[in-house]
Amino acid sequence: MNANTSTVQRSGSRLPNPQQLVPELSEIGAALFKATGNGTIPRTTIGLFQLRAGQIVASTYLAILHAGNLRTAGESEERIAAVATWRDAPYFTEPERAALALPHRSRDHHVRLTHHLTQLI
Repeated sequence: MNANTSTVQRSGSRLPNPQQLVPELSEIGAALFKATGNGTIPRTTIGLFQLRAGQIVASTYLAILHAGNLRTAGESEERIAAVATWRDAPYFTEPERAALALPHRSRDHHVRLTHHLTQLI
C-alpha cells in the first residue's frame, strides 16, 4: 500500500489536510475560532459554513471532516446533505443562510480579482 492509498483510506480524500500544505492555516483557524468561539454565533452555524466552504474549494478532506463534526453535534443527515443545495432547501434559518452564502461571496470576489489581474498583464 502506498502513501496515497493510505491517505485515501484514512480521510476519504486523495489530498492531505490543507494545514499540512499551508501551516499558517492553523493560526488563521485559531483566530477565527477565538473570534467566534464566544457563543454569539452558534457552533452549528459555523459548522455549516465550514462544510460549505470545504465543498466550494472541492476538498473531500474538509467536507468529510466538517460533515462528521456536524453529525457529532447531532445535526440530521437531511441538513448535512442539503448544505450542497442550501438555496432551495427548507432546512435552514435566515442566519444560517447568510453564513452559507459567505463562502460563495469570497469565492466570487477571488474570481473577479483574478480576472481583473489577468487583464492587467
